[in-house]
Amino acid sequence: MEFLFSNYPPVKTSFSTFYDKFYSLIPSSTRLDIAVGYVSSDSLMELKRIVELNENIHALNLIIGMHYFEHFTRVQYNAAMVLNDFLTCNQIGEVKLVNAFKYHGKLYSYSNDSGPYAGIIGSNNLSSILDTGARVYESSFYINEEKHAREMHDFIDQLSLRASRNIRELEIDTFNATNPVLEGHESVDKVLPDALANVISKLSDIKFEIPAKTEPKSNLNCYHGKGRENMSTHLVKPRHWYEVELIVPISMRRDGYYPKLPCPHTWHHHK
Repeated sequence: MEFLFSNYPPVKTSFSTFYDKFYSLIPSSTRLDIAVGYVSSDSLMELKRIVELNENIHALNLIIGMHYFEHFTRVQYNAAMVLNDFLTCNQIGEVKLVNAFKYHGKLYSYSNDSGPYAGIIGSNNLSSILDTGARVYESSFYINEEKHAREMHDFIDQLSLRASRNIRELEIDTFNATNPVLEGHESVDKVLPDALANVISKLSDIKFEIPAKTEPKSNLNCYHGKGRENMSTHLVKPRHWYEVELIVPISMRRDGYYPKLPCPHTWHHHK
């Protein structure tokens, strides 16, 4: 058993983070059962890619505890439906919403061929599986005792059977208007309309049209690529949905008006 902390300065610890522990258990697992309060659209898509890229994961069941009562944004709902349809069509799991009461717990259950063997419980909602830089300090507890791991798994089963329904069975027609996807992120500020208008008014007439490939596995759609594989554990981490790479042709970079990198500073060491 082990504590898990976000480890943001100035409160760094010797313990692992939720993010590191979550992914370290995937290569040894064949099934994930997750029950959380809140989800984000990008974390839902991350789960889908985790299953697609890691062939050892044969089943994924996700229970969402708060959004039935407090609503989704349309983007969150659409992402949840995409994940549910992917899981149900492949007969490897489903996405359910708790509709009997508000469920605010955060449970992550890991199983292998012998059954539940590990779990994580704490304050981490599903967005914690993304390394987004949002500085919200979370604390959780890693369980690796079979008795407690099985008890966690059994509770998730009961929550699923007694208090939840598949997302497609529920009538969802009320949505939240805003999506706080960047709120709380370090070094991110919301640009006010006046500031944006001021920047636009100062734009020059110089522009470059960069060719971009739009195929599913192109640089513009890195999310659909193979992912990043850890050669020692064979864990494949998905590329984030927002990961984009634009390749500028060398002929364009040689244009006299194309922005140049600033010259590096020269440092002198004096004794």
